[in-house]
Amino acid sequence: MCYNPISHNIEVVSRGNVAEKSTGERRQAPYPIFLGQDGTFIVLMLYENVIKVIPLIKTPNENMPYHLVSLTHAINVRVRHSEVTSVVPLYAETKNDMPVFGVLYYRIEHTQVGGRPVQHIKREFEKHFYDRAKGDLTSGTLRLEFSSNTTYRVDPLIFGGFLAFDIDMVSFVKGDLAQRGIFYKPMRSPLKVTALCEVDEFDENTWSTKTGSNFMRYLYATESGELHMLAFQLDLLKQVINHNAAT
Repeated sequence: MCYNPISHNIEVVSRGNVAEKSTGERRQAPYPIFLGQDGTFIVLMLYENVIKVIPLIKTPNENMPYHLVSLTHAINVRVRHSEVTSVVPLYAETKNDMPVFGVLYYRIEHTQVGGRPVQHIKREFEKHFYDRAKGDLTSGTLRLEFSSNTTYRVDPLIFGGFLAFDIDMVSFVKGDLAQRGIFYKPMRSPLKVTALCEVDEFDENTWSTKTGSNFMRYLYATESGELHMLAFQLDLLKQVINHNAAT
């Protein structure tokens, strides 16, 4: 869909159906979906370890102030983990112009305590690169194990890195996965975060918002309907990231 600034309406510019490959039956919503970093494809999570990549074709529209967008034939891509919680884009991260995805999943570790078998759940995050030519993901070589096994959500940030939420804390993690988190902040409520959105628009040229503010604000909602605001002081964050990279 697209917002038409002339008529002030939201218009549908392209349609498509998500169907089961074996039976042809339409899948039931909801399912996680996001737009790729460069806006040339859509990623839709079908199952725990399968994502659908839908390439987009943009053509000029003489009568409207936006491009026409067409959905093309989709490609099913398998994520090489059986217990995937979510797949997200990692902005400001590329490898040979290949888009980067982050995969949040859990791994069961088997140990013994007092001679008895014990299972521990480990929450891990792994980077994958999408090769358009092959239509497949590269093997993830960069991996991060979270200190908390209750990490349930990751949200990418437009200036790089991502936020990781668990029941007690929210942490900021750099996209290179060099550390578990650069900083942590206690959550005001133990309720799960269900949505996160940007309040301000980021300008990568000035490393400030489009209005010139040094504070980049995000609004998040919990499962009880509470709304909270989280803000980054961009100049200090950039210093911390650069210092962290140098050391």
